[in-house]
Amino acid sequence: MIYEIIVGAVLAIIAVFIVRQIYPNKDHAFWRMGLIIAAVIYVGFLLFAKDAAYLFMELGGVLLYGTFAFLSKRYSLYWLSAGWILHIAWDVFLHSPSTTPFVPHWYAGACIGFDIIIALYIFWLAGKRTKLV
Repeated sequence: MIYEIIVGAVLAIIAVFIVRQIYPNKDHAFWRMGLIIAAVIYVGFLLFAKDAAYLFMELGGVLLYGTFAFLSKRYSLYWLSAGWILHIAWDVFLHSPSTTPFVPHWYAGACIGFDIIIALYIFWLAGKRTKLV
């Protein structure tokens, strides 16, 4: 799993640099939508596998991370960083290959690496920007 985490972290670093170039001073909006998309991806895996057993859990994840995205827009980017950190727990505790066979075995590890970097970046960004949107 360490290999997948490293790959996810490297991809996140690359993504941060690209998104900062495309959306200077508005990249937080991209990562806000990214948090919701990160939760929706699991719903997609579930639908592709045609297994409805976890549907309410996965839809609950979309609602949960949508709430963090909303709070980050309304109050502070620190909420967005917290949402990305919490998504790591979602990957670790709810999406192991043995508990959720509809998720590719490599995905949770890659997601952990990606989520850590994005959460740290947004935390840094929140501290750097005077107006936290």
